[in-house]
Amino acid sequence: MVAPSSDNELRALRRRCASAIQAKIPPWLANLYLGGRGLGLRWRSGPASKPALSENEADGLSKVDGGGKEADAIANSGNDNSSDGSDEDVGQQQMLSEIEEGILDVFSDEYCNKHLVYSILELILVRLMPELAEKGVTELWEERLSL
Repeated sequence: MVAPSSDNELRALRRRCASAIQAKIPPWLANLYLGGRGLGLRWRSGPASKPALSENEADGLSKVDGGGKEADAIANSGNDNSSDGSDEDVGQQQMLSEIEEGILDVFSDEYCNKHLVYSILELILVRLMPELAEKGVTELWEERLSL
């Protein structure tokens, strides 16, 4: 898997990721938190969000990278039972946009990613060496060197 080389590939990758996340969420929960009628993740009174790509556009863009056949299968697995109603299509697109902008945007921030990686490393190190949770590195060095 390689990093996307263009904005279109990045948008397609984000849409596939949002589709995969939505496929794993039970429909009633997705309607409650991601649909327009429920609680929502963000305030609804703000400016209109960016227009979402239709599934056909996202599918066409996702074929550009060529290496994500499994991700395409996962992303499209939850869309088998959709009806022909345009209201449901609009609802699905709104939920996908909500996932993209409300959840996935957090991971596009470099500062947030840096702290996430540091926290994961700290957790791993504390699990491997529990004494790091109680004392700092310099205190441990002083303790070990004084013996």
